[in-house]
Amino acid sequence: NLANFAPACRILVDYCGEWYAAVFLAYRCLAGYAILNVINAVFIQQTIQMAQRDHDVMIRNQEKQAKTITTELKHVFSCLDSSGDGLLSYEELLAIEEQPELKHWLNALDIDTSDLDSLFRLLDTDGDGEVTFDEFFQGA
Repeated sequence: NLANFAPACRILVDYCGEWYAAVFLAYRCLAGYAILNVINAVFIQQTIQMAQRDHDVMIRNQEKQAKTITTELKHVFSCLDSSGDGLLSYEELLAIEEQPELKHWLNALDIDTSDLDSLFRLLDTDGDGEVTFDEFFQGA
């Protein structure tokens, strides 16, 4: 028990002196504080683990991540679409070679830019020679 220090402290005062009792009290306070911190840490760890297992939280995190990726892809698409017509031509896709920051950005989104011919054919699912944002998003 953390609060049962009076009998031991009385014995120290009677037989050893008041300084021993003061050291003993300091030790008991520090030990009690350390034990309570360990208990608190275990409680917080268990709470965090349960929160991570919560399906609602997982679903919200996935939705949030999907929105972030969609926003990033829209921004990349608008940067590549130099004509502003909402369609990405092969020539506009070749602009990746001239803009290394776009190339790195696409690589960060796990889109391989090493073979632009294959990438354009992969993105252009309807074969009309132009990539819409929906095709771009589905291909990414």
